[in-house]
Amino acid sequence: MFSKSRTPADKPAVRASAAPSLINRGLAITGDLHSDGEIQIDGEVTGDINCNQLVIGESATVRGEIIAEAVTIRGEVNGRVRGSEVSLSKTAKVVGDILHRSLAMEAGAHLEGQVRKVDDPRAPLPTSMPKLLQTGSDKADKDSRVKES
Repeated sequence: MFSKSRTPADKPAVRASAAPSLINRGLAITGDLHSDGEIQIDGEVTGDINCNQLVIGESATVRGEIIAEAVTIRGEVNGRVRGSEVSLSKTAKVVGDILHRSLAMEAGAHLEGQVRKVDDPRAPLPTSMPKLLQTGSDKADKDSRVKES
């Protein structure tokens, strides 16, 4: 009646695929996100994101580096994107570099940055790798130094 002789086959099955973690419109998060599953963003994230699958909705804004197996971008991203399969919809706006194994872009997608095909975009980057795109205050600093010369 109260025995512990259950075999592994008697244990309840773990769900194969969990529902995605949602960040809804109107929610702003500052900090890094890590997940073994899927994340769907419709709000704002300021920080790096590392997950298996990432969907950035049309109303979403992400500021930070993205590392994921599959990335679908419909909203706005300001930062480097590293994904095995990267897809930009016609409403996507990306300011930053994309490292990918496979890239799909719909007509109308906005990309301001460089694109590089690599074998494993999720692998740690070497510290000597130069930044492909100079953005923000770094560019302004460089421009001001050039004018001073």
